Amino acid sequence: MQDILESKYRPVGPWQWIILACLIIKPLLFYYLMNIEINFIFLWISTAVFLILFFSSFHRLWIPFVFYFLFSILMFCDVTFNAYFHGYLSVAMLGSGKYIGDVTDVIIEVIQPRFFLLLVDLPILIVALIMDKHKRSNKRWLVAIVLVVLIAILVLGSVTDIVFLRSMGNLEFFSYHIKDILRETTGFGVEEIEEEDPLDYEVDESDLLFGIAEGRNLIVLQMEALQNFVINRDYYGQEITPVLNNLIKDSGTIYIDNYFMQSAAGITSDAEFATNNSLYGTVNSYTYEIYKNNTFRGLPVLLKERGYSTIAMHGYDGSFWSREDMYPAQGFDIFIDDEGYNPSRIHGWGILDHEFYIQSVEYLKEISQPFYSFMVSLTNHTPFEMDEKLKTIQLEDKHIGTRFGNYLNSIAYCDYAVGVLIDELKEAGLYENTVIAIYGDHFGLAQYDVDNEVLLTEFLGKPYRFDEMANVPLIIHIPGEKVNQTISIAGGQMDFLPTIAHLFGFEELDTIYLGQNLFTAESGFVIQNRYAPLGSFITDEIIYFMSMDGIFENGRAWRLDTGEEVPLDGLKHLSERSKALIMLSEQYLEEDKLAEYKEE
Repeated sequence: MQDILESKYRPVGPWQWIILACLIIKPLLFYYLMNIEINFIFLWISTAVFLILFFSSFHRLWIPFVFYFLFSILMFCDVTFNAYFHGYLSVAMLGSGKYIGDVTDVIIEVIQPRFFLLLVDLPILIVALIMDKHKRSNKRWLVAIVLVVLIAILVLGSVTDIVFLRSMGNLEFFSYHIKDILRETTGFGVEEIEEEDPLDYEVDESDLLFGIAEGRNLIVLQMEALQNFVINRDYYGQEITPVLNNLIKDSGTIYIDNYFMQSAAGITSDAEFATNNSLYGTVNSYTYEIYKNNTFRGLPVLLKERGYSTIAMHGYDGSFWSREDMYPAQGFDIFIDDEGYNPSRIHGWGILDHEFYIQSVEYLKEISQPFYSFMVSLTNHTPFEMDEKLKTIQLEDKHIGTRFGNYLNSIAYCDYAVGVLIDELKEAGLYENTVIAIYGDHFGLAQYDVDNEVLLTEFLGKPYRFDEMANVPLIIHIPGEKVNQTISIAGGQMDFLPTIAHLFGFEELDTIYLGQNLFTAESGFVIQNRYAPLGSFITDEIIYFMSMDGIFENGRAWRLDTGEEVPLDGLKHLSERSKALIMLSEQYLEEDKLAEYKEE
């Protein structure tokens, strides 16, 4: 620090003060944009001191400037990543880099103009360094030692039991990324968590729902970005999803309204993975690429053993998220990607939903029954822009051009397309003998977007928080049956496999799974990780949202119905259970446990 503030040759000039100001303001802006409130002042001071000491460790300031430039880019990436995934960027995510071009629209949505303030000081520093004629002292080695010691204290402090140090070490920019690199390369700081036993598959054969769908075809429709708030809701007198609403009211339908996304780093592909396998997607890069050579024994395999044909359908590039490898690995005999469809025109990412369904039913007419068809829709993808002739919702002026307004028209079209699918199944003679399960893969309107939060809070009449954002519907329709009920137990995509197995009469689940049967479970428990920090969870009544620093006491909990804050008493063991289940799923994938299970 003395190299910038002092000089034995001449007094500190204005350019040195400008350099110093940049190094002080940068971390202040960074932690503000990261929305970090815990230990904010200490984090700011720590990072500012690191930057000042770092610059003071070099005789030629152009050398640290190169690193500072890279630090600035990393800060920009951290802030952008945090806006979507709620956390720092990890080196484990580098494996997803090849898909950046495919998700450019999502990145553009996430980036806010204010994020670019992190880069404004770079040209200022260049001018300051050119103009600065200040000569440095010869005590740079001492400054460097102090810098290394301070970083070591925070990095090592992140794995201690000292709460303040652990919080600082997990949140401070330099210590986090150094620890992240060490964790990925050496296993440093990996938290040991007491193992949780997986859940038992409990059935009640006296339950009228048990076996009600046995022997029928199964279509599972994963709808892009379908959130639950649009179900059974009007927009200024206009029904948003009339087809899904009528389906829920229809005889033979079970609606689970307290159902939540459980996507990890692989987003849509992780929703597929959790649904079909009752395992959580890895937090390290994306499951479909890292573990495509694993053994799987999920819903496709279990149904194949009962004589089912299995087919996956998605009107996009089959190599995206490595689906062309992962679908066969999970037990799908046939995969139809974009090359198997003929769109009349390209919309957004590809074929329009109603055309996708029409052409998909043509394939279903040709395969042997019973079949399991897994369909992934496409149209309702951000930024939700629709052609005028496809729009059916008349928007208020205040919503025209907003992402919220775009979403309403996009989801209304997708709802119409589901009606087309049902009509096509009826015309093909497949409807009466086919169970249709529909759910959303993940949120469409991100809470981190200020406009979304304001508009949806006004529209819903309550705060638009993470739980509302993560809530997706699960609708299971069994034609011809008299059952009609809404189940409000908290569930998630990992619960789909054991829940659907109950309807198809599985007396036991001969596989490894981490979800529970929502028809027999006494209470719900939904784990969250990537979009909420590790240790977060949802029960039937409350949601606990872990703090970014991983300290339980710094987290928050609130009621799902009212949004009222609740004390954390008695919740810590549930947070630990949430962590343990995530780590158990990770272990199953890393060790390819299902391969061992198959041999045994």
